[in-house]
Amino acid sequence: MEEAIPTVKEYVIDALVKMTDRDEIIKEVCLRENIDWDDGEALVCQIENGNRSQLEKRKNPLLMVASCLFTIVGFAWALYSFYRLVFPIYVIWKEFGGLAHGILWVYDFWRFFPQLLMSTGMAISGIFGVRHALKGLKGEEDLGTN
Repeated sequence: MEEAIPTVKEYVIDALVKMTDRDEIIKEVCLRENIDWDDGEALVCQIENGNRSQLEKRKNPLLMVASCLFTIVGFAWALYSFYRLVFPIYVIWKEFGGLAHGILWVYDFWRFFPQLLMSTGMAISGIFGVRHALKGLKGEEDLGTN
């Protein structure tokens, strides 16, 4: 199945986001629309000015950086919480040969289990944020403008 040829507007926006040489964009617009250079340049400027906010959002890597940091911190927090939950079980088992002194572990469990849940949720939402940011940078998703 062949890919649909993008409209001139879609092509110009994608090319501007990818920072393609402006002359190449104008040349392609002129070929697609069968117009002269000045009209092609004016059309590119018109499309660029009309979609300025969308272009700025797609070029901004801040969402990607924030999502990556959110994911990394979430995973680190989840690993720390998991360690704080599991390590006392190992210590009790090793020192006392069983879970007879598990009462002490119950306190740690209720202290760190909510943190484990929150950090896992944080990591998962960070992954979805990265996915959304990548789609926005690639131009695969409408980010709510125009």
